Amino acid sequence: MYIAVIFIVVFFAVIGLAAFIGGLVKAHLCSHTEGFILLVPYVDEDNAEARIRSAAMMTEASRDCRIVCVCDENDPARAICEKMSVQYPQIEIVNEYSEI
Repeated sequence: MYIAVIFIVVFFAVIGLAAFIGGLVKAHLCSHTEGFILLVPYVDEDNAEARIRSAAMMTEASRDCRIVCVCDENDPARAICEKMSVQYPQIEIVNEYSEI
């Protein structure tokens, strides 16, 4: 029984530490809003929405930040990126790295 209690305490301590570190990172991003670019390189159709939403959550507290998605013109993921750019105005879609 004692081992089970120790295991539970350690488990929740690790979760708490991870949440604390995440809060520190988010506070650091909020306080240093001089503008930065978060690059999402070559998204594919399977994970485009998840990657873009994850990037948007990282940057939602920052004011002067852009998310740049690299997609080809005829790529099926391009349609997903365009739909996401309506929801998140900080998203910019480019065809290749030279356009950044």
